[in-house]
Amino acid sequence: MSLSGSQSINIHGGAHTLIVEWSASQNIGGNYSTVTANLYIKGNYSYSTIYSGSVAKSVALVINGNRKNGSARIDINGTEKRLLLSHSVNVGHNADGTKSFRLEGMLNSQITWSGTYYGSEQWTRQDWSLNAIPRASTFNQSADTFNMDGDGTIYISPASTSFTHKLYMFFGNKKVLLKDNPPVNKNFSVHFNASDFADQIPNADLGVGVLVLETYNGSTMVGGNQRTTYLRLPANYVPSQPSVSVSDESTVPTKLGVSKTAGIYVKGMSLIRFVCSSNGVLGSTITGYQVQIVNQTFSSSNGTIDVDLAKFDIGSGSLNAVVTVTDSRGRTNSRTVSLNIQNYSAPTINNFSAVRQNNGDVVVITKPVSVSSILNGTTNVNGYTVKTEYKLTSATTWTVNRTETNSSATLNLSGFNVANSYDIRVTLADKLNQTVVQASISTAKVLIDFNRDIGVGIGKMHERGALDVGGDMYVSGTLDSTTINGRAIKQNGRTLLDMFYPVGAIFITTVNTNPSSYMGGTWVRFGNGQTLVGVNENDGDFNTAQKTGGSKTNGNFLLQGKNYGGLSGESTGGEYRGRVWVSPTNLANNDIVAQPFPQSVVQPYITVYMWKRTA
Repeated sequence: MSLSGSQSINIHGGAHTLIVEWSASQNIGGNYSTVTANLYIKGNYSYSTIYSGSVAKSVALVINGNRKNGSARIDINGTEKRLLLSHSVNVGHNADGTKSFRLEGMLNSQITWSGTYYGSEQWTRQDWSLNAIPRASTFNQSADTFNMDGDGTIYISPASTSFTHKLYMFFGNKKVLLKDNPPVNKNFSVHFNASDFADQIPNADLGVGVLVLETYNGSTMVGGNQRTTYLRLPANYVPSQPSVSVSDESTVPTKLGVSKTAGIYVKGMSLIRFVCSSNGVLGSTITGYQVQIVNQTFSSSNGTIDVDLAKFDIGSGSLNAVVTVTDSRGRTNSRTVSLNIQNYSAPTINNFSAVRQNNGDVVVITKPVSVSSILNGTTNVNGYTVKTEYKLTSATTWTVNRTETNSSATLNLSGFNVANSYDIRVTLADKLNQTVVQASISTAKVLIDFNRDIGVGIGKMHERGALDVGGDMYVSGTLDSTTINGRAIKQNGRTLLDMFYPVGAIFITTVNTNPSSYMGGTWVRFGNGQTLVGVNENDGDFNTAQKTGGSKTNGNFLLQGKNYGGLSGESTGGEYRGRVWVSPTNLANNDIVAQPFPQSVVQPYITVYMWKRTA
């Protein structure tokens, strides 16, 4: 490689030499060389004198394919050297700064020398390599992977000490200048800010980019070098700690008269709602939320999570709910929320009783209650009332005697006529539920009461019917009722027929006699020729009452050869027991046809009469 040179060729039988001399200057910023060439003719001997008079000869110079034509006189005296033509061309170098070019010089002398005529072009040609123009500098780095918010070590080997450099990181859609005019031929540090790069990998914690070293000659960039480089987001970049608001979205707060955010949660009743929010970090997005209470987990993608205590038993007392947010990188952050789940049972009245005092008109009502406390701080917000009512047994309207608040005393109520029976009803209601108990009080107890010509009371005062009995009745003989269809004997106002065979009931017998003739009511025959199957709400065939279906036979077919001669029967023994096989023997074209072969699927049975009561 060089920046100058000379090439030549002997012409005219060696009497003269055609010479091309060249030199070059280089433009580093432009990455080109300016090549200047001169074409000469020179006499080799003292007798090499040429007298051409005023006739100009054709000459040419070609530099890297760029040709210049001209004409010149070739008169020389002896060993004289004469300039024929000059040419200058800018020759661009390759991207790496190298360049080779061809240099050519031509003369068409058209003279006769020593008896020989030289009338054609004579050329000198030669390929030359120019000095390489310094281009991009190279560099090394201490690792292929760097942590964001961390440092990396770089070493630049400059292509020229006059060059300056810029070090960039290309990552995703970003180009970040890490170092302007860094030092060369020594180690230096660069810093990778997470805020510059992390948003380019919103769904991952590791991404790939390119470190690029740009090389400048003055203000002109002459080239660049690059290396694949990975950046990792440190583990401390997680979504923001979730903000959490907790409320009871059931009817419990309204019934207790407290705010739904008061933190009062009732086991088996409250619906605890967690409303969570969080922000991703450096480009990540939130993908989901999770609440874990003891060993149960509840999830949502939108930040609202409901825990229905009517469906889920998470325990009671002081509990921790761990709320966790997950972002698109799979990173998490958590907050712990304290919950106090209060035990609760519906109110109850234990050992309730209502009796006449000394068989007189004073009724003693005992009604001890059990009511769960629900605390708001130290205040019980689950108050209760106890309402006591009474009525004549024969009446339909109740009279309120009194309503007690947050207490339940034993009552001694007077004015209950000894000749009448009464019903006593007590309703215990707390803020969330209520329970009702009822008792009947008979008349005053007497051995026998003759109520004029209306009737007789035994063991009580007479109130109704010809015979009004208070207490158990024992009959050793026959108790015969002449009232039609068994409606004479009742219990609590209901006939035996209505108690044992209400409308819709099925009566099964082996006698074909309508039950209306001996039990009363209206009856129709039911399920003739059909069996009974229990309702199964989870089976579409049996999910409601009185559905019908099924068949006495199935839809099997018998396989037969068309000539009816190629079928064998069922095996009754060995490993093929229960199988049916077909023999191709005597079958025309091995054709087989399927003949209907209905088969009974009726289970063992015994028949009965079934009747359904309709009224």
